[in-house]
Amino acid sequence: MRKGSRDRLSISDIVLTEEEDHWCACGARNPYLMAKTCVECSRASSARHYARHRERVLRRYHTLKGLQTHAQRQARRDRAYLAKYVQRGKVVPDDCMRCSRADVVPIQPELGRPLVVVWACRDCKPRVEADLQGEIIFAPPPVRQPRRERAVARRQSWAGGYEAVEVELRALPADQAEALRRAASTVNGYPISRESPLYRMNLIAVFGRWRATRA
Repeated sequence: MRKGSRDRLSISDIVLTEEEDHWCACGARNPYLMAKTCVECSRASSARHYARHRERVLRRYHTLKGLQTHAQRQARRDRAYLAKYVQRGKVVPDDCMRCSRADVVPIQPELGRPLVVVWACRDCKPRVEADLQGEIIFAPPPVRQPRRERAVARRQSWAGGYEAVEVELRALPADQAEALRRAASTVNGYPISRESPLYRMNLIAVFGRWRATRA
């Protein structure tokens, strides 16, 4: 390949054919042209390097770890905690709360409470995170509106959805309405404030599911 060419290396340029001889010092055949050793020897070399420089490696790791803020470390612990619960089957991911897709990722709105979680797909995740901050909405606006008009429409749809649910709850018997509010004010057994955006989002979703079962 001439110097300055923009062509990329193909796999045939990297992987050797059976007729070519390229052997590691241990006697094993090395199938890659650019590698100096086989996979096993490379792993052993990395282990020896770590054993010789373990203190320096750990010191660098803890230095980088110390650069994180308390909130970043807590968020990392919360993600690991939730992942263990999902792995053990104690927490089952729900469908996306906006579009009902099954391929979801967790959103943890409260630090230190890893099981208070909302599930959303990757496309809806930015919008759900904005909802949790009380900035935007539940129902998506028309796509072709200008950005400023879309923001206004989202705020109106958010407020209208929550207020509409509250109006319908007032028409129900008091004990039934309170049961729906209690269901919306807990996430995986953890209570959440009824003043938070997460409670409003849950109330809309809980009421929608309840109304679907009554239809």
